[in-house]
Amino acid sequence: GIEHIIVQNNMLGIPKEDFVQEIIRQAQHFSNEEAFGIMFFDEGNNYMEPIVFVKEIGFPVWEKACGTGSCAVGAYLAQQAGTDTEIEIEQPGGKITVFVRYNGKAEKMWMQGNVKIVAEGVAYIES
Repeated sequence: GIEHIIVQNNMLGIPKEDFVQEIIRQAQHFSNEEAFGIMFFDEGNNYMEPIVFVKEIGFPVWEKACGTGSCAVGAYLAQQAGTDTEIEIEQPGGKITVFVRYNGKAEKMWMQGNVKIVAEGVAYIES
């Protein structure tokens, strides 16, 4: 599983990298999942920078886009508005549009966007 933390950029008082490192240090106190994402979201521009931390790997990865993180932002915005929500979220790798059906909670979500395969093959990683 994965959990997401949504951080509004205008409310962040420290550099993003420092915030990420602090969240990683405290992760065992709030997350039992194998991974978590931090979605740095600029609501004014509908722009999101996703970073994902997989505990087994042990270091964060800045992503080009994050589908589950986009849905988390959509659910958050639907909850704030108290109504169904549709939002196009710009990310470093492109746009993802999220649709949320809201009825007191996010009941159903779906997303759409363009996908491009940039590589295929097998990777061997030794530790």
